[in-house]
Amino acid sequence: MAELLTRTPNIAERLSQYSDQSFVVVIGPSGAAPPPQPSRRVWKSPAVGATVSDSNAADWVARTFHYVGKAQDVEPDPDAGRIFLSPPEAQFLNQIRKDLDELSESLRSSPGAELCRRFAEGVGIALAFVAGARCAVFGDEEDGVELVAHSRASMRQVSFEFNPKDSSINIISIDEEIRRFERSCGIDKVRTLAEAIAWLSSR
Repeated sequence: MAELLTRTPNIAERLSQYSDQSFVVVIGPSGAAPPPQPSRRVWKSPAVGATVSDSNAADWVARTFHYVGKAQDVEPDPDAGRIFLSPPEAQFLNQIRKDLDELSESLRSSPGAELCRRFAEGVGIALAFVAGARCAVFGDEEDGVELVAHSRASMRQVSFEFNPKDSSINIISIDEEIRRFERSCGIDKVRTLAEAIAWLSSR
């Protein structure tokens, strides 16, 4: 390291300063250092199409988020959310998908089957945490697709029949005394569907 350092006299000729050989300050006759050399870095304009100086701050922020939003407008991976599933949820969804895959070709591609998938991946996933519950999907050419959940702990059963015509769900509840209750709602009626699932394990 010592051989890379050069001892050069300063202006007062009294003290010494050390500098790297690649960066030696040379004092000219006028006593002034030469002008700095231009940087080798190439400046690139930002990807965003505007700067603060182009307009006021509010316009710049709005324009910036517009361009950033465009750049990040990428179709999400449909499988990306699976890493956040708990083991019971993953097991439940795998069972429902397996049952749907075993249906006839006409039923697998029917609107009722798609409605069942939406239900299972949405509010229906709460069935994974019902104690002693067993779930299965059935289908026939006349009645469409039905998801049946039975709890061995409460001896209650809830069936969700998916109507392909109007995207409604018919809920059939059978209690431990074999009493039957029936009602219908849309798939967007999350509270009604959640109550039917909660009733399955209530006493």
